[in-house]
Amino acid sequence: MRSVEIISIESDFGAGKKGAKLGPQALIRLINKQNIKHISHANNIRIIADDLEENNAHPFNKNIESIYEVQQLAVSAIEQSLSKDLFPFILSGDHSNGCAGISAVKNFYSEKRIGVIWIDAHADLHSPFSTPSGNMHGMPLAAALGINDLIEEANEVDEESIKVWQDLMHLGSKNISPKVLPSDLVFIDLRDFEEDEEILLNNKNITFYTPQNRIDIGIEQILEKTLAQLSHCDLIYVSFDVDSLDPNISIGTGTPVPNGMSENEAVYLLKSLINEPKTVAFEITEINPLLDRESPMEVVAARILAKIFE
Repeated sequence: MRSVEIISIESDFGAGKKGAKLGPQALIRLINKQNIKHISHANNIRIIADDLEENNAHPFNKNIESIYEVQQLAVSAIEQSLSKDLFPFILSGDHSNGCAGISAVKNFYSEKRIGVIWIDAHADLHSPFSTPSGNMHGMPLAAALGINDLIEEANEVDEESIKVWQDLMHLGSKNISPKVLPSDLVFIDLRDFEEDEEILLNNKNITFYTPQNRIDIGIEQILEKTLAQLSHCDLIYVSFDVDSLDPNISIGTGTPVPNGMSENEAVYLLKSLINEPKTVAFEITEINPLLDRESPMEVVAARILAKIFE
């Protein structure tokens, strides 16, 4: 594979529980300590959000100004990494930052068709118009897909909130929106989503695989079907939320959900995707070192990465 450059986006403005911003460096310390092949002691570009403040002036897209500022910096760093023909290995705090990864790839390869594999317990398809919480780690794919409204809006969103949301949808050097088409998005191990997200999944014919699919046909068949569906895409962006793992492995993430993947299933899936020639960038997200200190998620993640790159 190409030489790796680690991009750590140390921000958890999009999460309901704080602490995920500490996840990237906690994982990097273990990667380096264990001397994991290909990624140990790789160059680390850090996007740090410590000088920004929380701002809940927009109840349906909380902290969006700070999130937008962080993600502008992240997009620039990822685009620069791609320009050096490096492989961006993105370690992000909360999953709102997934919008930055997709945006960077699409803006850099603007003429290419981008496929996205979203390995997550959650759909992350809410927008300010539908969100029940206002937490933006539930919205990155809505931004990437350019979702700007619903047929029946659940929330009365003010004009300023809409404007900043539109800015986020056009994030990146070329202001492209949408970044990805519904047909080019595949969810793996999706199992916790609200009615509005289910409506979007069905109306836009977005492919998703649940734990029951994993039981019925196996992770190998899910991977084969996913890559076959995205065979028309030029490049693939892979995002791995650690809450796709079963909580019996670790609950060191903000939103654990039962019936997730085993460690061996995750290793098989991620190793295959890392070695897929079309994969242009990889993200791992939502490690929260403030949770589950008996079985820390960063330890689990490092163990998985060691097996992927062995």
